[in-house]
Amino acid sequence: MIRSFALVILVIASMTSAQVLAPARAPTLPPTPPPAPTSRPFTPATKPSPAELHAQAYDFMRQEKFDKATPLLNRAYNETPAAQRSRPLVLNRALLDLVQKGNLPRAMKDLYQYFARNPAPDEEASDLLGSILEMAAQNQRWRDGPLYADAFREFARRETVLERHRPGFKRWGPKWITQGEFDEIQRKDREVQQQIYDQYQRVDRATTTMRSLAQQYNTAATKARGFANHSHVRRVGDPIVPCPICAAMYEATQSATELSAELDAANKELDRENKIYEQLQRRTTKPTWPTRYDPIDPDAPPPKPPEHPAIAAALAATQPVDDLQAPTGQPAAPGAGAVRQPVPQYKLPPATRPSDLVR
Repeated sequence: MIRSFALVILVIASMTSAQVLAPARAPTLPPTPPPAPTSRPFTPATKPSPAELHAQAYDFMRQEKFDKATPLLNRAYNETPAAQRSRPLVLNRALLDLVQKGNLPRAMKDLYQYFARNPAPDEEASDLLGSILEMAAQNQRWRDGPLYADAFREFARRETVLERHRPGFKRWGPKWITQGEFDEIQRKDREVQQQIYDQYQRVDRATTTMRSLAQQYNTAATKARGFANHSHVRRVGDPIVPCPICAAMYEATQSATELSAELDAANKELDRENKIYEQLQRRTTKPTWPTRYDPIDPDAPPPKPPEHPAIAAALAATQPVDDLQAPTGQPAAPGAGAVRQPVPQYKLPPATRPSDLVR
């Protein structure tokens, strides 16, 4: 009994010592979750080339998503050296400027520089420049600038060259018409053009009358104001003595009043004549220039050269627009080399936009 009790005590002691000597077990921790994926967008290893940017912009232009095509095409244009810019790249950016209407001077400059590097006839580029100039002419600040004058002069010169490659045809905006069709348009316009000229003479006379009356009124009004400080102090019973200054003041005031009424009537008459003149101008037949063209494939081949057998002679005979001889009775105007045979009754005003060149 005592022996068994001692054995139990020995077992308990050994268990206690084992627990004391055993190393403390580390607490169990939950597994660490994997890191959350970053929200940073994926950045390609290499940025797209100018050609790839141009291709993407071309796809957006075909879908008429011009706002998305613009930054891509601008990047492609700016990242391409000037000497390596392809014809589709230059024309597509100018086309975007035409559609969006806000950067037409840049489009004029780009196409003008393109023509300087490429002297061969390019009908598609000429059409695009014609539309850009026609729209830019609506802004007087752009139309009066040297960039517009240079681009318009180059456009007019190239229109003449294009017509020399197709004898018997005339350019009508971006289209071609036969000489017979052009002559018929001119025949119908001659009567209207004469009416425009006659009305212009009436406007000119009304303007001269209005300016003359305005000068007379200003003189009379100034004279009347010069008597503003003149007055008489009289006591009751003093005799009234005629005053020459009072008489001159009355005469000047009366004259200014009468001239004011005549000047008002002259201004109204001038407004009426101007409205008739503007209505007649809208009756003239002029070509319509598109405000949008189809984009050009970045891989499109260059335009084919004219196939007319006399191309070499035509190019050799081409003169700058300013050197072309103006028709009899019509002064030469910058860029007016493509002006047609004028109506003999009067002088046409100088051409200032592409639609004027068909006269």
